[in-house]
Parts: sequence; structure tokens; C-alpha cells
Amino acid sequence: MSSSPEFDALNSVKYLYLRELSEPRDNSLRLVVQEAIDNRSALPSARSEIPELTDILKDAWPIESVEGCKTFELSWKRYAAYLVTEELIGSGGSYDDEVYTGRLLRVYTKSHFLDYLARIQEDT
Repeated sequence: MSSSPEFDALNSVKYLYLRELSEPRDNSLRLVVQEAIDNRSALPSARSEIPELTDILKDAWPIESVEGCKTFELSWKRYAAYLVTEELIGSGGSYDDEVYTGRLLRVYTKSHFLDYLARIQEDT
């Protein structure tokens, strides 16, 4: 558990969609993310339209935001750097040496990105 109930609430949802990423002022950052669920009340349209996919999609459901899903807004007055990745980006390589808290929103104390930032800072 973290020290922030908001951080824990965000990390308790199953899926998140990034809805907005903006810089409202110079060097400030605003993120809006929305909870998504596996929507079992919706039927994938490909089930009836593509017979070859019927067996593959029999237990598939769309992941989407529906009424009642939570929206989270995060903002920082200042930032030095940030990194947003799509879930498949981190699928290669080893990241076992990284240290973080959180599941969907991670706060790193040791990472390859932080090491990279330290190296470019040394070069300037």
C-alpha cells in the first residue's frame, strides 16, 4: 500500500485508458486517465461477421469505459521528464532490476529511464 488513497484507488482498477496528456502551462503536466472494464454485456461484432474468428473470440469481450467507470486527473506543477508507454512497449528486455510502487501508475525509485536521465544530465 502507498501513503495516498488516491494512488491506491487508481491502481485498484483493472484497466486504464489515457484520455488526455497536456501541458497547461510551461513545464507543468496534466494527465486524465479513465478506468475501463472487460464489458461482458457487449458482444464483439466480429463474432457473427467473421466465421473464422468465432472460436477465437468465444470468450473475448471488449475492454472499454462505460457509465460508472472512474476518471482520474493527475497534475504536476513542474516536471523534469516523464515517460508514457503502451503496454506492449515494455515486452522486450529485462526490467527485474527496476524498483517501483504501483501497478498501473508506477512511481519508480530505480529504473532504466532514471539511469538514462542521470547520464544525459552528466553530459550537459
